[in-house]
Amino acid sequence: MLDHLMNAPTAPMAFAGGGVLALVLAGLGGVALALRRNDPRSARKRMRAILRASGLPHVRDVVIPDDVGGYTQVDHLLLTPGGILVLEWQHFTSIVQGSAHALNWSRFEGQRRHDFANPFRRLKALAETLDTLAPGAPVQVRLVVSGPARFPKGLPEGVLTLAGLREYLAGQHGLIPVEQFER
Repeated sequence: MLDHLMNAPTAPMAFAGGGVLALVLAGLGGVALALRRNDPRSARKRMRAILRASGLPHVRDVVIPDDVGGYTQVDHLLLTPGGILVLEWQHFTSIVQGSAHALNWSRFEGQRRHDFANPFRRLKALAETLDTLAPGAPVQVRLVVSGPARFPKGLPEGVLTLAGLREYLAGQHGLIPVEQFER
């Protein structure tokens, strides 16, 4: 009685099993992609790759004197045809509200609200410090955000996503006028 079951073709079952396996693997791939998107280390690596690919001279994790006699750290400094570009990087995984001119920004995680200092206040201070260190060199500042952050009112002025950074840097090519950096 069991002979017909033991001799039954297994191809349809193998195919069905393979289909299930393919769906599971595809699901795991989607989870891995979502985890990678949420991972700050992965985002930092992608940002560094974008900076290298730009071909622009740049340094990262630079320590410069601040305006009160101490020192401060800058994530990235780039030399562009338009001057010095200061990039600060932040990774967000929630809803974020803020503007370049607001005192504070807010991050919403579920029902919880977390206020934090507007990152542009720090960027403005860095720009002023660089103005004193490299007089005459134009200084621009940008905040680069990574992660699945959502800005319900749109990205504030001066904020770039990683994709936006790539596009922004692509437009920064040309000769770098040396005279603007001579003292």
